[in-house]
Amino acid sequence: MSQAGDAVTTTFHPSSFALAQVDCAPSCGLGGTVALHCAWPFEYRSAQALDAFDSLLGQVAACADPIAADPSSVSQPDSYDLRQFHSRMGVIRVSLKDKGALNQTYVFLRVECPLTP
Repeated sequence: MSQAGDAVTTTFHPSSFALAQVDCAPSCGLGGTVALHCAWPFEYRSAQALDAFDSLLGQVAACADPIAADPSSVSQPDSYDLRQFHSRMGVIRVSLKDKGALNQTYVFLRVECPLTP
């Protein structure tokens, strides 16, 4: 990962994502942050989704430090696994979410950085 001005660049190469379509979008936060959100949809509770989640976690863990999660802060009706990391740039979140109503499982990546003045 690298940061140039207000732009955030991430590079991950999860092999099991090869056939998955990714949707990424930037956003600005209320606390003076900029974030990049990416979502990979998979078949509901598929092994490919779990493999992609594990692959992404390994790559993020190689360049960031884990943050202890507060399990009481999540209220999801479907299955949800969130891992948070701190890097020199900001906070990185990797999550795996089952969306029963959509019959899909998603792997999410969020990289949130403070805006530099």
